[in-house]
Amino acid sequence: MVKGERPKLLEDQPPESQRCLLRGVDPPVLRAALDELLPVKTAAQSLPRQLQRLQAGEVEHLILTRRNKPCGVLITVERYEELLG
Repeated sequence: MVKGERPKLLEDQPPESQRCLLRGVDPPVLRAALDELLPVKTAAQSLPRQLQRLQAGEVEHLILTRRNKPCGVLITVERYEELLG
């Protein structure tokens, strides 16, 4: 760093690099089929039906979105236990 130059802060970086705190590591990619995306407003209106879809194995997970951005994931208890190891 040159004298008088302030250190680069995370806020100075482009939004893509703000998502991952480890430098040099790409943020994970989230991939989902269209029928796995579920807007929060729709989820509030149809939660029993969406839970049935999960239990029946129609979908592996449901990604909740708010303003077209992921904000949560619904998975079955069995899948959650698998992830815990």
